Amino acid sequence: MDDCNKNKEEETCTTGLDRCATVTLSYGETKSYSKMCQANAICENSDQILSACKAVDGATCKLECCEGDNCNGGAAAAISIILMTACALMAFFH
Repeated sequence: MDDCNKNKEEETCTTGLDRCATVTLSYGETKSYSKMCQANAICENSDQILSACKAVDGATCKLECCEGDNCNGGAAAAISIILMTACALMAFFH
């Protein structure tokens, strides 16, 4: 977690990405944590978006969104496709 805190960078969200999001994934000893800009539609459908990840026995998957500048404590640049890839890999190796 220290690496995450010292490498934080403020990000200006592009058009259409109007929410700050925090994604946490864990499976066994593997843990992933990302902060990013996200579209409100993704935030409102987080259960559906994370359904493949949540279907993996023993996986914990969470997407939390908020509105307002730096409401998630600053954002490190990340791409939501990384989240989907991680979930797909968890499902594949399960």
